[in-house]
Amino acid sequence: MKKRKIFFSLLVLTTFFMACQKKWAPPIGLDIGKLEANIHHELEGKVVGYGWAAYRDGELISSGGKGWARAEGYDSDPSAYTANTSSTIFSTTKTITAASFIENLEEWGISLEDKIWNYLPAAWTKDRSLSNVTFKQLLKHTSGLDGTFDRYTQMRNQVANVGLTGTIGDWNYANINYTLFRVLIPNIMNSNMVDQKIQESDQAIVDYCAYLYENFVSTKMAKAGMPGFQYISTNYLEALPKTLYYNFDTYKNGPSTNAKGQLMFDCHDISGAGGWFMSPVQYAAFIDGLFNNKLLDAPSLQIMKDEQLGMFPTTGKYGTYYTHNGGGGWGTQGKGGQSIWMHYPHANVSLFITWNSLNNDLSKTRRALIKDVFDEAYTD
Repeated sequence: MKKRKIFFSLLVLTTFFMACQKKWAPPIGLDIGKLEANIHHELEGKVVGYGWAAYRDGELISSGGKGWARAEGYDSDPSAYTANTSSTIFSTTKTITAASFIENLEEWGISLEDKIWNYLPAAWTKDRSLSNVTFKQLLKHTSGLDGTFDRYTQMRNQVANVGLTGTIGDWNYANINYTLFRVLIPNIMNSNMVDQKIQESDQAIVDYCAYLYENFVSTKMAKAGMPGFQYISTNYLEALPKTLYYNFDTYKNGPSTNAKGQLMFDCHDISGAGGWFMSPVQYAAFIDGLFNNKLLDAPSLQIMKDEQLGMFPTTGKYGTYYTHNGGGGWGTQGKGGQSIWMHYPHANVSLFITWNSLNNDLSKTRRALIKDVFDEAYTD
């Protein structure tokens, strides 16, 4: 009897440790060293600075960086680019906005098929062409709206004086589809206060909507398991180190006035479509939490995937992957940066990569790059 108890105890312990290993170990078939070597091969010496992070089921399995967040010899207070460097994530923000909104639909008692008309501020003048646009069409870029129009006054003018310039149902990627959520979400939460702030001034409503949007989304980041979510911001002044952005084509010729890095601007009046500052470790944790149902239940996540809400499918070596990229520049000197995430369902791995320069010496598109660095490090 004693031997049986010992055998049973060993069996339980063995099963437990095997389960732990299965959950927390890197996926069988993924060579982490090869993955990291592939990332360096694609980016080192071809961009100014870059960072990445990869998660699997809540576990950080790879992270790192190379190059400069603030380039030595070019700018003051030089700082290396690491996996914990905070920088703007550009349009990969859209995934966060979409998932956060969808997670709260049941609590609000609304659906993706509801029309946005009654949830736009009552004080806004609204062109009648928007009367049939739904939340899902905004998230899917099939609303008929066009253009960037990130800032509050631009959005209000588009809604009042321009309306739809395309056909509802036709796909057209446009930032305004997502920046509108910076007003829609606060208005759903407290429409009376939104209308009151509109009566005060444009700046009052800009600040109020940005504040409510950011706090709302931060609670979703926390639920998804993002570390340090309380320290992220849409204001570059609160992001440390203050990452600079470069034109690599100018940078590679050596230090000069034009080769110096440039600060990103305060993004709280463009948030929704872009604008968050966070690190690769933080962003990758969010995507991992999203695909492991920490934020959304399985049916809601499936809707995001099937309807392409804040993410797009792409075919990889091992099946269908999901992704979204971002990037942008500002000013007249070609300075900016880029970012991209990808989730590989067969391995349950989420990878985020970002870099702080444009006009780079890359040989692949962002999507091909992030697909290849993983596929070439994975074997069945």
